[in-house]
Amino acid sequence: MKEADGLSIPPSDETVRRLASALHDLCQPLTALQCRLEIGALTATPTGYAEAVREGLKECERLMSRVKAMQEMVRVGLEGG
Repeated sequence: MKEADGLSIPPSDETVRRLASALHDLCQPLTALQCRLEIGALTATPTGYAEAVREGLKECERLMSRVKAMQEMVRVGLEGG
């Protein structure tokens, strides 16, 4: 929440709705990342580890993209947009 003259200003309903949707969208790449890492651990081979890292990095990029979008939503919401 934004502080203005000592008062807390809640984010707009639209901002909250968009953030809820963005948070929901984080679940898929997080699940994929967890799965890839678990498969790599179960495989217990250098090739399995390397594949898990490659796929895990792709999922991390997807996560960062979504987190950056959420950060922008929060920034806009705090600015009253």
